[in-house]
Amino acid sequence: MATNLQFTVKILDRNSQDLDTLVNRHGVTVVQSPPDILLEILRGWDRVADRVAKENPFFARVLNSQKQFAQRVVPYRRRAHPDYALAADHYWPRSG
Repeated sequence: MATNLQFTVKILDRNSQDLDTLVNRHGVTVVQSPPDILLEILRGWDRVADRVAKENPFFARVLNSQKQFAQRVVPYRRRAHPDYALAADHYWPRSG
């Protein structure tokens, strides 16, 4: 558990530094994908995953295992983890 947390903190630290470099040194504009685009990506993944699961029994077992895990974990996270944006906006309001 501690190793996982250490990795997570390191990757967040590194990614935040890299994003800052891209935006402030190289003038990159970061744009969040609109929800309708993200939903189409998810729908596309569902179609691909369904097709591959029919062709590959191992993939089907892994996919089913992930779905069972998510069926238990997602409702827990929705209840136990408040919306991240609330605290983020409180301390670091979005500009613009």
